[in-house]
Amino acid sequence: MKLDLGRPAAELVHLLAADHDPFARWDAGQALLRRTLLARAAGQPDAQSEEELIDAFGRILADPSLSEASRSVLLALPGLAAFQHHLGQLSSSMAEQRYAEAGFISTIRTSCGC
Repeated sequence: MKLDLGRPAAELVHLLAADHDPFARWDAGQALLRRTLLARAAGQPDAQSEEELIDAFGRILADPSLSEASRSVLLALPGLAAFQHHLGQLSSSMAEQRYAEAGFISTIRTSCGC
């Protein structure tokens, strides 16, 4: 069961970047990444939301209190299964192509200098 509380992006960005609860941080990041990737896959990227997400990623990378393992979990992209129900009746290969075409990964790499 998936529950979408419809939280505003600004709240999710704050939770991802600074919340003290590791699960709340991870969950906020997953929600933001799903929204961002789905918007790109639909051909409607939101530059401001993407910039805020990238900024939150930068704060995670710069946070000395986080272990490398914690950083990797917080920065992990949602799995393809998280998108299957959003992509309707697409075959798995078509869904994988849509996921790859979203292009957000290259935006993150460029912004973070990865």
